[in-house]
Amino acid sequence: MRMNILIAISALFLLNACGQSTAKDIDTGPPYAANGNRIFDLEDIINASDSTLLNDLFLAHERKTSNQMALVTTSDIHTKGAIALFATLYFDSLGLGRQELHNGVGIAFSQELRSCFIATGYGTERVLGDEVVSRIVDSLMVPEFKEERYFKGLLAGSEAVIEFLERPENRMDLQDK
Repeated sequence: MRMNILIAISALFLLNACGQSTAKDIDTGPPYAANGNRIFDLEDIINASDSTLLNDLFLAHERKTSNQMALVTTSDIHTKGAIALFATLYFDSLGLGRQELHNGVGIAFSQELRSCFIATGYGTERVLGDEVVSRIVDSLMVPEFKEERYFKGLLAGSEAVIEFLERPENRMDLQDK
């Protein structure tokens, strides 16, 4: 993951040099926890009731574990490979994850680019590694996206992440820092 961060930083400089927009160009509104909103549907593909369902799911998980989750949909990235960089910058700009635990999980999706990425904080990454995240995206989310059932894919991925993180062996506490 540290190599991914170096690649992401390099890509940021490249994107800025090419005049491409980044997550910092997007108004994210108030910091993550300020208004209780965890869903940032910039592509306008999630209806209000589904957005509430996801938001409530994320809030319940946070109350149970202290892990912070958020989701963003966007068409404001210009290349498919840039979604990982976008997700990292966007969720960092929100302040996602408790500072002492680094326990954030952010799901970024672009319907326009047909691309999805799950970003994890350093603490969360210890239990929810790249291999697990890739399996969730590839086996649960992508099949739904291919059938244009975007919400169903986002919900399936969100539920799988939550189920995984709520297992007793995957719980993170302050002692685990």
